[in-house]
Amino acid sequence: MRGIPLVLGLVYDIVMIGLGSYGAYILFSEFVEREHIFSINQILSVLRKRWYALLALSIALILFFYQLFNGLGS
Repeated sequence: MRGIPLVLGLVYDIVMIGLGSYGAYILFSEFVEREHIFSINQILSVLRKRWYALLALSIALILFFYQLFNGLGS
């Protein structure tokens, strides 16, 4: 039964890395397309337009810090 937590930890890491990579790639490519200095309104418009990428990146960060605090606490 020791293999099950290992597999779940591996799946957890893959999901965390996948969501973070997806969100960062979408948001980064959207900002690179603009090619000039942004105003606050333009940044908010990109985040509203790509809210699912922002959500994926936020979930990945939450999973990362949850795992970090669990590792530091034990």
